[in-house]
Amino acid sequence: MRHKHFNPFTLSTYLSAERSTSTIMLPLVVCQECRRSLETLSEWLEALDHFDPLVGPEYATRYEHFFRLFRENDGHKERLEAIETDELYQHWGLTHLLIEESRNQTPSDPVHAKEFAELALRNAELLDPAFYHPKWIADLCAVASVTLAEAHFALEDVEGAKQHLRVATQWQINGTHRPRIARTIATLRVRILWELGQQDEEVNRLLDEVELSEAGEHPDDGNLLAWFYDRWQDRDYSGEFLGPNTAPTGHGG
Repeated sequence: MRHKHFNPFTLSTYLSAERSTSTIMLPLVVCQECRRSLETLSEWLEALDHFDPLVGPEYATRYEHFFRLFRENDGHKERLEAIETDELYQHWGLTHLLIEESRNQTPSDPVHAKEFAELALRNAELLDPAFYHPKWIADLCAVASVTLAEAHFALEDVEGAKQHLRVATQWQINGTHRPRIARTIATLRVRILWELGQQDEEVNRLLDEVELSEAGEHPDDGNLLAWFYDRWQDRDYSGEFLGPNTAPTGHGG
Protein backbone atom coordinates (compact mmCIF):
# COMPACT_ATOMS: atom_id res chain seq x y z
CA MET A 1 0.00 0.00 0.00
CA ARG A 2 1.48 3.35 -1.10
CA HIS A 3 0.53 6.92 -0.27
CA LYS A 4 2.08 10.32 0.19
CA HIS A 5 3.24 10.88 3.75
CA PHE A 6 2.30 13.83 5.89
CA ASN A 7 5.03 15.84 7.56
CA PRO A 8 4.26 18.10 10.54
CA PHE A 9 4.06 21.22 8.35
CA THR A 10 1.63 19.87 5.76
CA LEU A 11 -0.34 18.07 8.44
CA SER A 12 -0.85 21.31 10.35
CA THR A 13 -2.52 22.88 7.31
CA TYR A 14 -4.77 19.90 6.61
CA LEU A 15 -5.80 19.37 10.24
CA SER A 16 -6.69 23.01 10.72
CA ALA A 17 -8.88 23.05 7.62
CA GLU A 18 -10.60 19.66 7.77
CA ARG A 19 -9.73 17.86 10.98
CA SER A 20 -12.47 15.19 10.89
CA THR A 21 -12.24 13.90 7.32
CA SER A 22 -11.15 10.34 6.60
CA THR A 23 -8.78 11.74 3.94
CA ILE A 24 -6.62 12.90 6.81
CA MET A 25 -7.46 10.40 9.49
CA LEU A 26 -6.91 7.21 7.51
CA PRO A 27 -3.15 7.80 6.96
CA LEU A 28 -2.78 8.74 10.62
CA VAL A 29 -4.38 5.48 11.69
CA VAL A 30 -2.59 3.07 9.35
CA CYS A 31 0.79 4.76 8.67
CA GLN A 32 3.48 5.00 11.36
CA GLU A 33 5.37 7.79 9.58
CA CYS A 34 2.24 9.94 9.30
CA ARG A 35 1.44 9.25 12.94
CA ARG A 36 4.96 10.31 13.94
CA SER A 37 4.26 13.61 12.19
CA LEU A 38 1.09 13.92 14.26
CA GLU A 39 3.08 13.23 17.43
CA THR A 40 5.64 15.88 16.51
CA LEU A 41 2.93 18.44 15.73
CA SER A 42 1.19 17.64 19.01
CA GLU A 43 4.47 18.15 20.90
CA TRP A 44 4.97 21.52 19.17
CA LEU A 45 1.48 22.68 20.11
CA GLU A 46 1.90 21.54 23.71
CA ALA A 47 5.21 23.40 23.96
CA LEU A 48 3.64 26.55 22.49
CA ASP A 49 0.50 26.23 24.61
CA HIS A 50 -1.89 26.64 21.66
CA PHE A 51 -4.63 24.48 20.18
CA ASP A 52 -4.64 25.42 16.48
CA PRO A 53 -2.52 23.08 14.31
CA LEU A 54 -1.62 26.03 12.06
CA VAL A 55 0.35 27.56 14.93
CA GLY A 56 2.39 24.40 15.61
CA PRO A 57 5.14 24.98 13.00
CA GLU A 58 6.05 28.23 14.76
CA TYR A 59 7.83 26.07 17.31
CA ALA A 60 10.30 25.04 14.60
CA THR A 61 10.93 28.64 13.45
CA ARG A 62 10.92 30.51 16.77
CA TYR A 63 14.71 30.60 17.22
CA GLU A 64 15.16 32.01 13.73
CA HIS A 65 13.01 35.03 14.70
CA PHE A 66 14.66 35.27 18.13
CA PHE A 67 18.23 35.41 16.79
CA ARG A 68 17.23 37.86 14.06
CA LEU A 69 15.61 40.18 16.63
CA PHE A 70 18.78 40.30 18.74
CA ARG A 71 21.25 40.25 15.86
CA GLU A 72 19.70 43.14 13.93
CA ASN A 73 18.74 45.36 16.90
CA ASP A 74 21.42 46.36 19.40
CA GLY A 75 19.46 47.66 22.39
CA HIS A 76 16.25 46.96 24.29
CA LYS A 77 14.54 50.09 22.95
CA GLU A 78 15.47 49.17 19.38
CA ARG A 79 14.09 45.65 19.86
CA LEU A 80 10.79 46.99 21.17
CA GLU A 81 10.57 49.28 18.14
CA ALA A 82 11.38 46.39 15.81
CA ILE A 83 8.59 44.29 17.31
CA GLU A 84 6.15 47.17 16.84
CA THR A 85 7.11 47.93 13.24
CA ASP A 86 8.04 44.57 11.70
CA GLU A 87 5.15 42.11 11.44
CA LEU A 88 7.59 39.22 10.99
CA TYR A 89 8.33 39.46 14.71
CA GLN A 90 4.65 39.31 15.64
CA HIS A 91 4.88 35.56 15.96
CA TRP A 92 3.44 33.28 18.66
CA GLY A 93 6.52 31.09 18.77
CA LEU A 94 8.83 34.06 19.33
CA THR A 95 6.58 35.45 22.09
CA HIS A 96 6.55 32.10 23.87
CA LEU A 97 10.33 31.80 23.60
CA LEU A 98 10.80 35.30 25.08
CA ILE A 99 8.66 34.25 28.05
CA GLU A 100 10.78 31.12 28.50
CA GLU A 101 13.98 33.14 28.36
CA SER A 102 12.63 35.59 30.94
CA ARG A 103 11.73 32.80 33.34
CA ASN A 104 15.12 31.16 32.87
CA GLN A 105 16.90 34.46 33.61
CA THR A 106 14.79 35.59 36.58
CA PRO A 107 16.74 33.79 39.36
CA SER A 108 20.19 34.89 38.18
CA ASP A 109 19.67 38.03 36.06
CA PRO A 110 16.31 39.70 36.77
CA VAL A 111 17.28 42.83 34.81
CA HIS A 112 17.51 40.90 31.55
CA ALA A 113 14.52 38.80 32.61
CA LYS A 114 12.49 42.01 32.83
CA GLU A 115 13.59 43.04 29.33
CA PHE A 116 12.66 39.65 27.87
CA ALA A 117 9.25 39.83 29.54
CA GLU A 118 8.65 43.37 28.26
CA LEU A 119 9.43 42.21 24.73
CA ALA A 120 7.13 39.22 25.15
CA LEU A 121 4.23 41.28 26.45
CA ARG A 122 4.48 43.87 23.70
CA ASN A 123 4.68 41.14 21.10
CA ALA A 124 1.69 39.31 22.54
CA GLU A 125 -0.36 42.52 22.48
CA LEU A 126 0.36 42.91 18.75
CA LEU A 127 -0.52 39.37 17.63
CA ASP A 128 -3.22 39.08 14.99
CA PRO A 129 -6.49 38.00 16.70
CA ALA A 130 -7.91 36.77 13.39
CA PHE A 131 -5.14 34.17 13.18
CA TYR A 132 -4.21 33.37 16.80
CA HIS A 133 -7.74 33.76 18.33
CA PRO A 134 -8.53 36.59 20.77
CA LYS A 135 -9.02 34.52 23.94
CA TRP A 136 -5.75 32.67 23.43
CA ILE A 137 -3.94 35.96 22.85
CA ALA A 138 -5.45 37.18 26.14
CA ASP A 139 -4.05 34.05 27.82
CA LEU A 140 -0.60 34.71 26.36
CA CYS A 141 -0.74 38.36 27.46
CA ALA A 142 -1.68 37.17 30.96
CA VAL A 143 1.29 34.80 31.06
CA ALA A 144 3.65 37.49 29.74
CA SER A 145 2.31 39.99 32.31
CA VAL A 146 2.76 37.63 35.26
CA THR A 147 6.24 36.77 33.96
CA LEU A 148 7.03 40.50 33.95
CA ALA A 149 5.60 40.74 37.47
CA GLU A 150 7.91 37.93 38.58
CA ALA A 151 10.91 39.81 37.20
CA HIS A 152 9.88 42.97 39.08
CA PHE A 153 9.47 40.92 42.25
CA ALA A 154 12.95 39.45 41.79
CA LEU A 155 14.23 43.03 41.49
CA GLU A 156 12.54 43.77 44.84
CA ASP A 157 10.10 46.10 43.09
CA VAL A 158 6.97 44.94 44.87
CA GLU A 159 4.80 47.79 43.59
CA GLY A 160 5.82 47.04 40.01
CA ALA A 161 5.06 43.37 40.56
CA LYS A 162 1.62 44.20 41.96
CA GLN A 163 0.88 46.51 39.03
CA HIS A 164 1.69 43.87 36.42
CA LEU A 165 -0.23 41.24 38.38
CA ARG A 166 -3.32 43.45 38.11
CA VAL A 167 -2.76 43.62 34.36
CA ALA A 168 -2.28 39.84 34.21
CA THR A 169 -5.55 39.31 36.06
CA GLN A 170 -7.44 41.49 33.60
CA TRP A 171 -5.99 39.61 30.64
CA GLN A 172 -6.82 36.30 32.32
CA ILE A 173 -10.46 37.35 32.78
CA ASN A 174 -10.67 37.97 29.02
CA GLY A 175 -9.02 34.65 28.13
CA THR A 176 -10.00 30.99 28.17
CA HIS A 177 -10.04 30.74 32.00
CA ARG A 178 -7.64 27.82 32.04
CA PRO A 179 -6.80 26.89 35.64
CA ARG A 180 -3.03 26.87 35.19
CA ILE A 181 -2.92 30.58 34.35
CA ALA A 182 -5.08 31.52 37.33
CA ARG A 183 -2.86 29.34 39.52
CA THR A 184 0.31 31.13 38.35
CA ILE A 185 -1.22 34.52 39.16
CA ALA A 186 -2.52 33.39 42.55
CA THR A 187 0.83 31.83 43.49
CA LEU A 188 2.72 35.07 42.86
CA ARG A 189 0.10 37.01 44.81
CA VAL A 190 0.73 34.74 47.78
CA ARG A 191 4.49 35.32 47.53
CA ILE A 192 3.96 39.09 47.49
CA LEU A 193 1.61 38.98 50.48
CA TRP A 194 4.11 36.88 52.42
CA GLU A 195 6.87 39.33 51.49
CA LEU A 196 4.72 42.11 52.91
CA GLY A 197 4.04 40.08 56.06
CA GLN A 198 0.33 39.74 55.29
CA GLN A 199 -0.32 36.12 56.24
CA ASP A 200 -4.05 36.57 56.68
CA GLU A 201 -7.36 35.37 55.29
CA GLU A 202 -6.46 36.69 51.84
CA VAL A 203 -3.47 34.33 51.71
CA ASN A 204 -5.63 31.40 52.78
CA ARG A 205 -8.19 32.28 50.11
CA LEU A 206 -5.52 32.40 47.43
CA LEU A 207 -4.04 29.09 48.56
CA ASP A 208 -7.51 27.55 48.30
CA GLU A 209 -7.80 29.06 44.83
CA VAL A 210 -4.51 27.43 43.80
CA GLU A 211 -5.64 24.06 45.14
CA LEU A 212 -8.97 24.27 43.33
CA SER A 213 -7.30 25.23 40.05
CA GLU A 214 -5.01 22.20 40.28
CA ALA A 215 -7.99 19.92 40.90
CA GLY A 216 -9.87 21.35 37.92
CA GLU A 217 -7.09 21.03 35.37
CA HIS A 218 -7.08 18.17 32.86
CA PRO A 219 -3.67 17.51 31.23
CA ASP A 220 -5.20 16.30 27.96
CA ASP A 221 -7.41 19.36 27.41
CA GLY A 222 -6.72 20.63 23.90
CA ASN A 223 -4.08 17.96 23.25
CA LEU A 224 -4.01 16.92 19.60
CA LEU A 225 -2.90 13.34 20.27
CA ALA A 226 -5.50 12.87 23.00
CA TRP A 227 -8.18 14.08 20.61
CA PHE A 228 -6.96 11.70 17.90
CA TYR A 229 -6.91 8.58 20.08
CA ASP A 230 -10.19 9.43 21.77
CA ARG A 231 -12.03 9.86 18.47
CA TRP A 232 -10.43 7.36 16.16
CA GLN A 233 -8.68 4.51 17.96
CA ASP A 234 -11.73 2.21 17.92
CA ARG A 235 -12.80 2.85 14.33
CA ASP A 236 -12.58 -0.09 11.92
CA TYR A 237 -10.62 0.87 8.81
CA SER A 238 -10.42 -2.64 7.35
CA GLY A 239 -10.92 -2.60 3.59
CA GLU A 240 -10.48 1.17 3.24
CA PHE A 241 -8.24 2.35 0.41
CA LEU A 242 -5.37 4.82 0.46
CA GLY A 243 -5.28 6.46 -2.96
CA PRO A 244 -2.27 8.16 -4.53
CA ASN A 245 -3.53 11.64 -3.57
CA THR A 246 -4.44 10.88 0.03
CA ALA A 247 -1.97 13.31 1.56
CA PRO A 248 -0.47 16.47 0.15
CA THR A 249 3.26 15.84 -0.07
CA GLY A 250 6.11 13.42 0.55
CA HIS A 251 7.15 10.08 -0.94
CA GLY A 252 5.65 6.65 -1.30
CA GLY A 253 5.47 4.43 1.78
